[in-house]
Amino acid sequence: MKVLISVDGSKIAAKAFEWYFEHIHKEGNEVIICHISEQPAIPTYIFVDENVLVAYTDDIEKLREEATKKRDSLKKVYETKMEGKNVTATFLFNFTDTPVGEAIVQIANKEQCDAIIMGSRGMGIFRRTILGSVSDYVMHHAKATVMVCHS
Repeated sequence: MKVLISVDGSKIAAKAFEWYFEHIHKEGNEVIICHISEQPAIPTYIFVDENVLVAYTDDIEKLREEATKKRDSLKKVYETKMEGKNVTATFLFNFTDTPVGEAIVQIANKEQCDAIIMGSRGMGIFRRTILGSVSDYVMHHAKATVMVCHS
């Protein structure tokens, strides 16, 4: 069985990760640890002259560096968690221009995953209706079985 575990920096994602290994994992399962981040928002500016362009280019580069550091730090956390599991896992930690839920579904389909394990932030019906929910999107669009852990 091929399993994609979607993680972020939240406690509920860590709980979903641990829950999979405590209750479902069997020897021989292929595990993909997946983290999808939206590209850092790049502000739009009116460029007055060459000096202004350089200043904003530096700001944009700082945003990218910060996002990359955050992503790499999270990857190290999950690499460390995997050390004690005696399982070889594939790590897919990517940036995306598409909505996160859509990117998770695309990866799960491309990798032909049998199951997706993820956490839910528990936003409540009002916020979820207005903002949408990654787990809700994945549940309704993935071909694979989806298990969502709640807090």
